[in-house]
Amino acid sequence: MPRPASRRKGPAPGARRIETSARRLFANRGYAGTSMAEIAAAAGVSKATVFHHYRSKRALYEALVGDAMAGFREQLVPLLDAQGDLQESLREFAAAG
Repeated sequence: MPRPASRRKGPAPGARRIETSARRLFANRGYAGTSMAEIAAAAGVSKATVFHHYRSKRALYEALVGDAMAGFREQLVPLLDAQGDLQESLREFAAAG
């Protein structure tokens, strides 16, 4: 019996809180100015929970940057594939941001 195609699940609720808190702290304090303990406290989880989802602060940061890049790519690719003036499409994209 064939197995059903696997669906990629989004992050667990705890991981989403961690990511939201980490994104805010990294934006406000920078990478070096943010600790895993601060991220855990802001997310309302234990530091062990943070490390359960992300093996290191760097891994968490890289996941957030990867997500941001994927979102950017999702917005940019249709503009590059569109018929018409690429420069005008990029101007509209930049103005909408």
